Amino acid sequence: MKADSFILPVFLLLLLSCCTTNALYPEAWPEITQNSGNKCLDLEGSYKNNNDESFLSDLFSINTLDIKEDVTIELKIKDSETLSVLINQSDKDPTDHEITYEKHEYTCKDGVINFKRDREYYLHQVVMATSRADVQLFNSQEFIIAKLTHRSYTLAMLVLPIKNNNIKWEKWEKINRP
Repeated sequence: MKADSFILPVFLLLLLSCCTTNALYPEAWPEITQNSGNKCLDLEGSYKNNNDESFLSDLFSINTLDIKEDVTIELKIKDSETLSVLINQSDKDPTDHEITYEKHEYTCKDGVINFKRDREYYLHQVVMATSRADVQLFNSQEFIIAKLTHRSYTLAMLVLPIKNNNIKWEKWEKINRP
């Protein structure tokens, strides 16, 4: 009889353990332009690294040694399975970082770049978690716009599963096109 009294509370905890937040595309932001025929070539170019809230280099999981505000990011599409991200720092040679299909599930479809960030693992006291972000890069006239979908899975108290989806939008200004 004791086991029956735990079924409803456990079911309610499992039901409440999924959390999703979705931020809508900001109305004041520029319109996204999608072009299915260009294979993402409109996204090639140089971008400011700083948008006053976050850094484009962090989106690609790249650590820079210089002051991040002085860094520019250049995107080049090498082929259908490789995106080249060049870090241009003052007084240094550019550093090349590649986003590939094999490691990041990189794709370019209908003028949108898609890839997955590296998986992160956490272990803190009674919580184990793993997190990974799906990234979509869109083109607009003056910006590159990122839609970040963070997917986290957690075991709270090492028993209670929690799934969290969070959608966030970011944009960085274009400096020039190739």
